[in-house]
Amino acid sequence: RSALEASLAAADYLATDADGAKLDVTASLIDLEQPLVGLDITVTSRTRYTVKDRTTGQVVFDQTIAASGDAKLASSLIAIERLKKANELAIQANIQAFIEQFDAALKARRTAQGG
Repeated sequence: RSALEASLAAADYLATDADGAKLDVTASLIDLEQPLVGLDITVTSRTRYTVKDRTTGQVVFDQTIAASGDAKLASSLIAIERLKKANELAIQANIQAFIEQFDAALKARRTAQGG
């Protein structure tokens, strides 16, 4: 949650107070695909993002996004540390992909509405 909030804030999508928010974002982690063993570890996260307009209740974005993160042996000799790092990278990549896709969807929506 904190990673998503920080990323939304960095992208200038986070309201400074709840009353000023125009959209509600829900993120549901569907799957975190982790290997059992490996020297280089790749984790894939699948998260469903739903964004609703607070005023109308209309869903303006509803996508499941998959993204991967890789932790190489050089990052840590300890397997559990590599797994943690790969988890973090997969979630970060997932959030970044969400913001990029959401931004593109907003731009397309504005273009379609003539503004």
